[in-house]
Amino acid sequence: MKKWFKSFILGLILIPAISFSADLVNFSIDKNLYENLSSIQQQAIASKVTELNSFFNDDVFPKIPNEIKEKIKDLKVTISFSDKDGRDGLFIPDTENHNHKILVQLIQINSNGLKALLAHEFFHAVHFELNPNEATWVREGMAQLFEYITTDELNGLNLQAAIATPMTPLIGSYNIDDPNPAQYGHDMLYFYYLYKHCGGDQIFWSLSEGKDELKSTSLIDAVLKIQDSKNKECSNFSSSAISFEVAKNHNQVQLSTPEDRERFFLAPTNLSPKDLVINTPAELASAVSQIPLYSSLKLKLETWNNLKGQCRNCQKFYARHSYPYDVSEERPANSLKSYDVILVKTGEN
Repeated sequence: MKKWFKSFILGLILIPAISFSADLVNFSIDKNLYENLSSIQQQAIASKVTELNSFFNDDVFPKIPNEIKEKIKDLKVTISFSDKDGRDGLFIPDTENHNHKILVQLIQINSNGLKALLAHEFFHAVHFELNPNEATWVREGMAQLFEYITTDELNGLNLQAAIATPMTPLIGSYNIDDPNPAQYGHDMLYFYYLYKHCGGDQIFWSLSEGKDELKSTSLIDAVLKIQDSKNKECSNFSSSAISFEVAKNHNQVQLSTPEDRERFFLAPTNLSPKDLVINTPAELASAVSQIPLYSSLKLKLETWNNLKGQCRNCQKFYARHSYPYDVSEERPANSLKSYDVILVKTGEN
């Protein structure tokens, strides 16, 4: 066992509970619940725990840089299976003793998404140790990105919900009792975009540990400044959010210039938001008024022009949706039927 693992073992076993010990991870389950399971079910749990221990050993811990491991060396986490009603997984922080809890519904133990679920909740514990007061939208976006880092898969349900609901706010609210897949997906994709465009693991862990007690967009600004990337989308938070919104709407790899092809590529998927169907000036005005800050709206450019569209504090992009594909801030002179207009809200009206 590596030296740092001695202080990084998961598990403070609560009584009454049954503890399943492996090399690096301890899981627990309520004693009464465990005793009511058949011997076959008990054996299945033991086998699953061995598999999950290997996941933490092989896929989770190695993804954490040594300097981060040193910062979280006092971390302890209880991963406890429960049959009580609640969310699939729930992180419960301990602000005094670094002994955090992760509650997991027992029914999840055979689900295909269990490893991603545990990676997500475990990252909340790591993030809490590093930057306990970070904004919720950052915490949830980063935790979903850590799912990707450890499993190489994005949450498909949240991804589809985000693409299907493009006017979901980037800096949105979260209701623990009523999770919104579009909100989770929107923030997951934004941090995935940062990860892919602006520094990979380096920016991920820089954002995780924080800087000078900065939070949310101020922290992202500061970290991007330190990264000093040549990519326009990585110059500051505003540029990254605007470029991300355009990429979400026009996720094409066939753009005419390599620079635009890179900047406006989001993920290897053919999903893209549908054009908004607008028939009257009143409908257009209503849609424009509902664009959240740093979110976007896409509609036919011909419709936008015919209805004399206006959007104060919006940055406009003109996206050609037939070959040759193109995205530009310059208004096209002709072929309006071949273009969409993408509006990104950058300020309050």
